[in-house]
Amino acid sequence: MLDELMVSPTDSGTYIFLCAKCRALPEYAFGAKNKGELVYILVCSNCTHILGQWATIEERDRELREFAKKISNKT
Repeated sequence: MLDELMVSPTDSGTYIFLCAKCRALPEYAFGAKNKGELVYILVCSNCTHILGQWATIEERDRELREFAKKISNKT
C-alpha cells in the first residue's frame, strides 16, 4: 500500500520519499487496529495522510526496499 508515496531526486543523486498529495516528508508512527493490535504506519508530516501500513517492521522494510528498487531501476 504505497499508492500515495512518491519519490524526488536530491542534488546528491539520492531519492527521498514524499507524500504524493502535498509533497511533504513522511514520518514513521504507530497505530492501533481492532483489539489493540499495533500497526506500523508511514504518515505525511503535513496532511497526516497514511502512506503505508504494516503489521511488522520487517514487512514495512521489505515493501519500502522493493519500492526503492523499482525507482532505482527506472533511472
